[in-house]
Amino acid sequence: QKQRVALARALAPNPDILLLDEPFSALDMVVRMRLRERIHSIQETLDIPVLFITHNPVEAFTLADKVVVLHEGSVHQEGRSEDVFYNPCNRHVAELVGVSNIFDADFAGKSEYGFVLNTDSISITTTTNVDADSSYSWGVRPENVHLHPAREDISGCNVFSTTVRSVVNRGASRVVAVDIPGGGSVLLSEMDNRNFGKLNIGPGSECLVEIDPRDVLVFALEEPAG
Repeated sequence: QKQRVALARALAPNPDILLLDEPFSALDMVVRMRLRERIHSIQETLDIPVLFITHNPVEAFTLADKVVVLHEGSVHQEGRSEDVFYNPCNRHVAELVGVSNIFDADFAGKSEYGFVLNTDSISITTTTNVDADSSYSWGVRPENVHLHPAREDISGCNVFSTTVRSVVNRGASRVVAVDIPGGGSVLLSEMDNRNFGKLNIGPGSECLVEIDPRDVLVFALEEPAG
């Protein structure tokens, strides 16, 4: 109720621009959704710019046409919401938009599928152009890490055998953590419950990982501040 009153007061003088600073803080999920819909409706009706400040990327991408990512006082990336979401420019922005699998890698050459990077004992191919003289990190969203039964016959690049370390139930989906061979790192895969049930896997199970080279994001390795 307080947020609605504050919003009404802000709109009363017919402003040329509306500034909203963390308007959904301390609200439960249902109220957040209703207020988001209300703000979106107001923006369309009044046709005025809305400057929306938030630490929640879901809220930003739900409401914004354009996103500006600030970190430690600097603009890291700005552009259309979908461009920032699907093409983060560096590791910080990638983590912000949900790329939870990020690993340092060494350039290993080219193949018929693209450019090859080495992480631990596996090679990952990406369609992104990379330079042999630079250092990189690569990343992939959990929903783009596809798991298959160990007995399945799959050919191509970015396919390797692994072991399931853990499974987390998130309600509508499952997050499966699998080992990256040779290095002790963990790769996360997220899928809906129906597809998870078809796999019939759990901690300790063997399975295959498949990642499309087009889904592999690459970032220049950032130098430590100093």
